[in-house]
Amino acid sequence: MATMKIICKNPADSCYDEKYKDELAIEAVVSYVLNPDKTQGYIGGWGVSPTNAVREMELLQRLYHKDSGVRIRHWIIGFTPSEIERAASNVGEAMDQLLWTMGALLAEYYKGNYQVVWGVHLDKPREPHIHFAMSTVSLVNGKKYSGSKTDYSAYIAYAKSVLRYYGINLWPISDQAASKYVHTY
Repeated sequence: MATMKIICKNPADSCYDEKYKDELAIEAVVSYVLNPDKTQGYIGGWGVSPTNAVREMELLQRLYHKDSGVRIRHWIIGFTPSEIERAASNVGEAMDQLLWTMGALLAEYYKGNYQVVWGVHLDKPREPHIHFAMSTVSLVNGKKYSGSKTDYSAYIAYAKSVLRYYGINLWPISDQAASKYVHTY
């Protein structure tokens, strides 16, 4: 069963009081999400070029004078190797290409309003997963992302429908429940 986790809390030993609010937040998260040592080139973006994502996200936030508070949203969808192998076999795609396609579809939910990038992390074959990073400032009107429960529920429903097509069930988990994915920057 696939799991989805939105990274929003710091581990107890973190040097940060609040996550993703400092001036290096975008660079740290996007660099991690798109790290070539982990992604082997399986990266993408909506509303932003992955190769210039940090600069483009920062420029948009400055343009709208919204370069404070939470600057970036980060989430992960992880899979078991067997469910990805089964899905790849069913659709006739290589596993890494299928993960990239799913990343594009899962990020597409926000493409009309926000800059979002994704990277398929292939560095741990027993833990295939996709990282997403989204600017919290709208491309359309400059408003900050609300992070409402309504949006969260709608995205979960959307992600479940995308993955259901591939025969994969999605289970959202809380930030504290999967601390192995919490990164300190």
